[in-house]
Amino acid sequence: MVLDVKLNRRNFLKIAGVAGAATFGLGFGEPIIKALAQGTDAARDEKWVSSVCIQCPAGCGTKVRVVNGKAVKIEGNPDHPYSNGKLCPKGYAGLQLLYDVDRIKSPMKRTNPNKGQNEDPKFMEVSWDEALNDIAARLNQTRNEGKSHTVAFLSGRNQGRAGSVWTTFTKLYGTPNNIGHSSICADASKKARLCMDGTDDYCAYDWDNCNYVLNFGGATLEAWRPTNLMLQKWAHMRRGRPVRAKQVMVDTRFSTTAIKADEWLPVKPGTDGALAMGISQVILTEGLWDRSFVGDFKTPGRKFISGETVANDDFEEKWTLGLIDYWNNVLINFTPAKAGEITGIPAEQIIRIAKEFATAKPSIAAGERGAGAHTNGTYNHMVIHGLNALVGSMFAQGGVMYQMGVPYASSSLKDDDYLDDIAKKVAADFKAHTLERIDEAKSDEWPLASNVYQNVPDNHAKGDPYKLSMMFTYYTNPLFSNPNPQRAWEGFKDVFMVETSSYLSETALYADYILPDAYYIERKQDMAVYASSGYPVTGFREQAVKPIYDNRDSIDVIIDLGKRMGGKMGEYFTLLGNHENMLREIAKGFEKTPGDNGVNGFDSWAEKGAWYKKPYIYRFSNGNFYEWDGAGYNKEMKKAEEEKEEMKDGKKVKTTTVKDPVKDKLLKTKSGKFEFRSSKLEGFTDKQKEILKSELKSPELYAYPHYEEPHFAGKEEGFPLHMSSPKMINHAEGRGANAQWLQERFGVVIGKAWTSWVELNPDKAEELGIKNGDEVWVESPIGKIKVMAVINPGNPPWLVVFPFEHGHWNYGKYAKGLGANPNEIIANLSAVISAQSATNATMVKVYRA
Repeated sequence: MVLDVKLNRRNFLKIAGVAGAATFGLGFGEPIIKALAQGTDAARDEKWVSSVCIQCPAGCGTKVRVVNGKAVKIEGNPDHPYSNGKLCPKGYAGLQLLYDVDRIKSPMKRTNPNKGQNEDPKFMEVSWDEALNDIAARLNQTRNEGKSHTVAFLSGRNQGRAGSVWTTFTKLYGTPNNIGHSSICADASKKARLCMDGTDDYCAYDWDNCNYVLNFGGATLEAWRPTNLMLQKWAHMRRGRPVRAKQVMVDTRFSTTAIKADEWLPVKPGTDGALAMGISQVILTEGLWDRSFVGDFKTPGRKFISGETVANDDFEEKWTLGLIDYWNNVLINFTPAKAGEITGIPAEQIIRIAKEFATAKPSIAAGERGAGAHTNGTYNHMVIHGLNALVGSMFAQGGVMYQMGVPYASSSLKDDDYLDDIAKKVAADFKAHTLERIDEAKSDEWPLASNVYQNVPDNHAKGDPYKLSMMFTYYTNPLFSNPNPQRAWEGFKDVFMVETSSYLSETALYADYILPDAYYIERKQDMAVYASSGYPVTGFREQAVKPIYDNRDSIDVIIDLGKRMGGKMGEYFTLLGNHENMLREIAKGFEKTPGDNGVNGFDSWAEKGAWYKKPYIYRFSNGNFYEWDGAGYNKEMKKAEEEKEEMKDGKKVKTTTVKDPVKDKLLKTKSGKFEFRSSKLEGFTDKQKEILKSELKSPELYAYPHYEEPHFAGKEEGFPLHMSSPKMINHAEGRGANAQWLQERFGVVIGKAWTSWVELNPDKAEELGIKNGDEVWVESPIGKIKVMAVINPGNPPWLVVFPFEHGHWNYGKYAKGLGANPNEIIANLSAVISAQSATNATMVKVYRA
C-alpha cells in the first residue's frame, strides 16, 4: 500500500514538537527522530510493509510504516492470526533497535590474539570479500587436515530457511556440530511428550474452547511464547466468552500470571510432578477419568482404590497403554496427603483441584520452564502431560494438540547429492557412534537430547570428546546466556570464533571475525510460527528498508561462504543462488494450498505477510479420531489394509500392510497409543538404561511418569534459599538490554526501571536485616553478585526471585554494566533424559552488602 501524501517541514515540526516531548522522555532516541524528519520538505512516499517480529520466537506479524525509505513505526499485522493487529512491548522496540547507534556497522576482524573480559579486541573494519575468503580458507585447511568435525555452529533464534541453510552447510562441510540452544530453553516438556505420545515438540492448545487451565510454571502473561497471542487468548478466556475459564497457576513465585489467576498453588521447587501425581490419583480413585480415551474396567462402576493393585486383565484400555502398570507401580500409594507433604499444598486443596479439573472439561494441563528447569524436569512434565490423557484432552475440542507443518514446496536441490567423501565419512562415523558431537547429544548419556548446549564450554575445555578449532554463532550469546557463563569466558579463549550479531555482545567480544547480520526489518525471511494455534501459519518478512550500514542477511552470507568453499559444497550453494530463491521455491506450495487470506504464491505472501489455513484438521471425540473433510470432522481415522505389488526374485509379489493414521500422524509411539509405560525409554540399550538409572533415586520407575526427587546445587553445603530466575515480558533472550524503551518498562512491577533486583519475602528479609531498596549480596556455590533487594509479600519465605535480563559486560552503552546476570551464580545442572538446563536448581544465601 502506497499513500501519496504531502507534508512540509512546518507541519511536521508541529507534530514532532508535541510527540517529541513525550517520546524523548521514554528514550525515543535521536536516530529515530532524524529518520522521522528526513525528507519532510519533499513530497512524502509512504507505505506499510509486512514483516515478522524477531524479539522472541513467536513470529508475530508486523506492519512497518516506511516514509521516504525510512522506517518510522511498527504495528501488529491485522492479517496475521497471531498478532491480529497487536504487539507486546518487545515488538514496538524493533524500531529503536533498527536505528541503534551501537549496532556493528561493517565486518570486523580481530587483531589482538588475546581474549578475555578486559582484553581490547582491537577490531578493524574489513571488506566482506576479505573476511569470507579468509574464513573459507581456514575452513578448507581444517577440512584437509581431517578435522572438519572440530568446527561447530551454535544457533539460537534460528528462524525460517536459516535453519535449513546451516544444516546443509554443516552437513556438506562434514561436521555433526549443528547445535541449537533448546536445552537452555524448554526441552524437558518436548522430550516428555516424545516419551509418552511420540511427538518431539511443544504443544498447541485450544484456548478458545477450554474451561479449565492447570498451569505448571508457564508464564502466560509474561514470557510464555507466543506472548502476544497468549495475552489475547487470556483475555478471551476470561471475558470474551459466556463461560469464564478457570485459571489455576502452579508456581513457586507470585508471578504476574499467579496474581491474575483464580488460584495460586505455591509449590516447593521441583515438586510439580508430585502435585500432578496426587491429582492423577484422585482422578482415578474418584472414577473421573475419561473412559472414551483411557478405557474402563470390565466390571461396570468399578474404581481404583488407593493401596490396592489392579490386574491388567481387569481393565480394557482404549487409546492408552500401561495405565494399570502405572497405577500399580507409581500411583497406588501416592495419596493427596503424600503429595501435600512433598509440595506444601494441603491435601484438601489437591483433592478439590483434581475434581474440578476432571469435571470442568474440556481442561488443559500445561506448563513449561517453571516445572522443567529442574534435574527432574522431564519426569515432572511426563506426569503433567499424563493428566491430559486421563481427562481425554488429547486432540479434543478445548484440549491439547500439536502444531501442523506449513505446506511449503520441497526443494528441487537435494543436498545428499553433493556429499563428498569427507562429508559421507563424518555422517557414517556419527551414525555409528565412533564420532560424537561436541555437546555429546545423541550419545549413550543423552540419546534423546536435541542438544546439550550448556555443556559445550566444559567439553571443549576438557578436550572430551575433542577440542573445537572453529565456532560460528548465530542469534545466541553463550558467554552471557549459559548457566555459569564464566566457563565459556575461559574455555572459548582458544577457539577461532565467527560471530554474526549486529551487536558487540559478550560473544562478539571474543570473535575473530564479526559478520554483522542485517536487522530483521532490513531483510526477507520466512517464519513458521511457534506452536500455539495448531493449524499451520507462516509469516513473511519483506525487506522494509535497505540496510542502514554495511550489514548483510546472514543466510546470504553463509550461502556466499559455501560458494567460496569450492568442490561439491561450492557447486550446491552456487546452484542454490541466494536466500530469495529459496523463499520463492517454498512459496510454490501455496499455489496448491492457498491460504485463508487469499495467499497463493510468493508475491501475495510477501504483500500480506502471512499464510495460514484453518481449522486444525484432527479431532478426538466420543472415543474416535476424525479428520476435517471440508465440511466438518466427519472422516474417521481408521486402520486400513493396503495392498501393493512389488518385484521379488523376478516375480510379482503382493504384500499387505496395515496403515494406521492415528499412529502415523498423532500418537506416534511404538504402540500407536498414549503410553504411561514408555516404549521409547524401554527401547534404550542396556548401557543407556544403566546410565539413566544411575542418575535416578527411583531407578525402577525409569520408564514411567513419576516424581523423581530433584537435586539442588548448594543444598548440602547449607545454602538455605531456592533461587528462581524468570523471564520478564520485555525480555528478549538478553537482546533487549540496549533498548531504552524496554529498559523503561522492565521494572514496571516494582516501580523502578533500569536495574536488576532480587525479591525477598518480608519475614525472611526482616530475619536477615534487609530493607526494601538495600544493596545485597546473592551468593551460591558458584560465586556472588551484588543487586538491589525488593520486598515482595507474595513470595514464600524459602524463595529468592532474580529476574534475568541484565548484567551485560558489553552489548551497547545502555546495556553495559547495568544490573547483574543471575546466570553467573547458577550451577550447570541438567535434567535427565532431556538435558534441559536446570536453571531453577541452585540454592543461595542473601545478606546485606
